[in-house]
Amino acid sequence: LLPPALRARPRHGPWWPPVVLLLAGLAVLGVAAERILDNRTQALQALQQQVQQQAVQAREVAVQRQQLQSLVDGAVFFDAQRSARPTTVELWEELSARLPDGTVLEKLAIEGDQLQLIGMSDQAAGLVGALDGSTLWSRPALNGVLQAEPGQRLDRFTLTATLGMAPAGGGDGR
Repeated sequence: LLPPALRARPRHGPWWPPVVLLLAGLAVLGVAAERILDNRTQALQALQQQVQQQAVQAREVAVQRQQLQSLVDGAVFFDAQRSARPTTVELWEELSARLPDGTVLEKLAIEGDQLQLIGMSDQAAGLVGALDGSTLWSRPALNGVLQAEPGQRLDRFTLTATLGMAPAGGGDGR
């Protein structure tokens, strides 16, 4: 609003201070950007290391899970095998009911799916017929020759049978 003669003329000082300030600002800005970039790089490396550690842990957990699954599968298999066979108590009860009174067992062996009876009986020739028809075993047969015991009316026998399926609802008296 002043006439041009009264107006203050701008003084022009040296040109380099604003340039120096501009360059100094750019330098500070560059250093700050480098620090931020360096911080982000360190954070990325730390995160990658953490991911690698968790990946190792995840692999270990997967191996342990596979081992556990194998153990569970094995237990299920053995449980199925065990439940497919009669219990020892069931075998004793069935043998007690089927063997004649004049029979003495010296050995009862269960190996795999084979039942073996060794003993003496006054009715050894009829034992196969007495044991036939059980639901706990099949194919009873005398092994070898009946041997007469000297001085007694008993014959020594060895009898084998193949174990079968346990009856439904059987106990767990193994």
